[in-house]
Amino acid sequence: MISEKKEAEVRPEIQSRHILKEDKPIGIPTKITVEAINPISFEVTVQCAKTTKHTVTLSEDYYKKMTNEKITAERLIERSFKFLLERENNTSILSSFDLPLIKHYFPEYEKTILRIL
Repeated sequence: MISEKKEAEVRPEIQSRHILKEDKPIGIPTKITVEAINPISFEVTVQCAKTTKHTVTLSEDYYKKMTNEKITAERLIERSFKFLLERENNTSILSSFDLPLIKHYFPEYEKTILRIL
């Protein structure tokens, strides 16, 4: 029997599976719900194989910087979670964070979000 490491060298799709993390349900739709708690705090529920809840804060200045007020804060947060879910599973996302923190983990975040808005 070939070891997983050796098999990953022979079959690149095995390596990809490990990069994507096995507990991320590939092909299963993810539902993201964003609800305002107050003007700067939001509760985000991500329904996947495992449902997770997150509290996200978003200052007015950062909201304006990222959206130029063209979309709602809820929509920005939803798109930000879609960005995160393309890179990690929902159980790996912090349970509470300030939205600008994403760029510290993923430097391409702001540029990507600004491009798709």
